[in-house]
Amino acid sequence: MTGHNHRIKKIILFFGDILLLYGALLATLYIRQYFQTDRILVERHIIPFTIIFAFWLIFFGAFGLYDLRLMKNSKIFLYRLLKAIGASIVLTILFLYFLPFFEIEPRRNLFLLAILATIFIFLWRYLFNLLIVRAPASRVIFLGITKEMVELADFLLKNPQLGQRPVAFISANGEDITSALPLPLYTLQQDLAHVVRDLDADVVAISSELKENKTLVKVLFQIIPLGISVTEFPKLHEM
Repeated sequence: MTGHNHRIKKIILFFGDILLLYGALLATLYIRQYFQTDRILVERHIIPFTIIFAFWLIFFGAFGLYDLRLMKNSKIFLYRLLKAIGASIVLTILFLYFLPFFEIEPRRNLFLLAILATIFIFLWRYLFNLLIVRAPASRVIFLGITKEMVELADFLLKNPQLGQRPVAFISANGEDITSALPLPLYTLQQDLAHVVRDLDADVVAISSELKENKTLVKVLFQIIPLGISVTEFPKLHEM
């Protein structure tokens, strides 16, 4: 389900970019038309800029702008966004000035288009990132404690835009914990169903070493009626 949600978010992000790129183009043409007597035909610009915008979107992907792990409003994200738009503008200049297949005059329009596209895309991405971070996340309990599980929990805590929020560890085999954990720690001696309800958990990720543990299987049966999703840690890590 989470992987499906990620695909939906990427699709929304992708089509939002397309709409705003065309919006920037239309705004540019109408602004230019307002300040001059010559009629600027929208139809004349649609085909060349459809080709150009396709390359813009490829550049956006190449710079990681569709990677949800990077969808945070930070200086690093802004830097990536500006680099992607800068590279796209350079490509547009090369396309329109050195490959003059289309009867348009980009000199008067390109600078304005670049400004509007940058503003539109920046505002759209800023709001999109903000909404992702604030969107309800799946609350995850890690059953078992390994180095990899601790590292993933720490990573997810620092990247809430991924839609997974670790809430606790449960020690299943009396693991020797030599370092501080980034989450509260429980044990299997406690009522698992009670812990799940208290933490309002959605997912329990179990370590690979525990999946053959018959005692653990009986314990997991306690939480099935609660509608909790149980998954193996490698699957969560891969996703």
